[in-house]
Amino acid sequence: MRAKVADIEICGDTFRVVLEGAPQLQAVTPQNVLAELRAKHEDFRHFLLDPPRGHRDVNACLLLPPVSEVALSTLVVAAQFGYAPVAGTMLMAASTALIETGALTPDNPGQVRFDTAAGPQHVSIVNRDAESPQTIWHTPAPTLCVAHGDLALDGRSVPVSLVHSGLVYVVVSASDLGLSMQDHTALSQAGCTVSAAALEAFPVAEHGLAEVGEAYLVMIVGEMERQGPSAEVNVAWVSGSGLVANSAGGTGAVAVAAHVTASGQLDVGAPLIARAPGGPFECRLFKDRAEVAATPKLIALKELI
Repeated sequence: MRAKVADIEICGDTFRVVLEGAPQLQAVTPQNVLAELRAKHEDFRHFLLDPPRGHRDVNACLLLPPVSEVALSTLVVAAQFGYAPVAGTMLMAASTALIETGALTPDNPGQVRFDTAAGPQHVSIVNRDAESPQTIWHTPAPTLCVAHGDLALDGRSVPVSLVHSGLVYVVVSASDLGLSMQDHTALSQAGCTVSAAALEAFPVAEHGLAEVGEAYLVMIVGEMERQGPSAEVNVAWVSGSGLVANSAGGTGAVAVAAHVTASGQLDVGAPLIARAPGGPFECRLFKDRAEVAATPKLIALKELI
C-alpha cells in the first residue's frame, strides 16, 4: 500500500488527509462508499493510523471523486474508532490540505464543498493568504435525540443528552460523574462506562443511528463560565474505547452546544468556546444550522509506504 497524505494539526490533534492512494471502490454514492470501506478496507484504515506510520492520536480522512457538481471531493472519515460519515475537524483539515497543495483554485477561494455520507458539507476559509487561515465548518443543526435523559451508572441516575451532530454523542456533566476535568485517567474510564451504558439504554438502531456508528462517543462537560452573551466551557472528547482526544472535535463542540442550549445555559446564536487541553473551538448554534471555527496548520506532506 502507498498513500500521499497531508498531516494537519488542529488544537493538538493530528488529522491525516489522504490525497492519493485510497482504495479503488465500486460504490458511487457517499453512503455506499462508507459501507464498502467498512466492509472491505479495514486494512487501509489501519495502514494509515497504526505504527509505524501512525499513532493513537492521529485520525484520517479519504478524499475521493465528488458525486455532485458543486463539490470538490467526497470525504470519508477513517478514525481510530472506524470509518465514519463526517467530522468537522476532518472537513477543516481537508480544506487546509487542498489550499496547501494548490488544489483549491483561486476563482472560489472562500468556500470548499464536500459530498459526505451525512449529506453536503462546506467550509469557509477566512484570510486565505494568511500563514494559518481560519476555517469555519458550516453544518445543519444537530438533532437532540434525547434531552435530559436518565442513564443508570453504578446504581444511580445521571442526566445526559443524546445528540446527533454528524457523529452521535452522549453529553454528560463532569460534576454529575464526580470527576475532575484534569484527571485524564478518570475521564477515560468514565467515557468507556458512559458509552457502554448508553448503548444499552439507548440502542442505536432504535434511534435510527446505526449508520452513524456502532458505539456512542462521549462529551464530558465541565463548569460553564458566562462572559456576557457568550460562554466558555472545558470539555473532554472520549471514544467508546476510552481514548481521550486533545481537542473537542467539530461534531463534539456542536453536541456540547446543543446540550447547553437545550438546558437554557446558552442563547441560540451565542458564541460557545469549547476548550479542551489542545485548544479551543468557537461554536455557534442557530435554529437551522451550526458553525465551528478553528485554525488548522499543515505539519507535513509525505508519502506512506
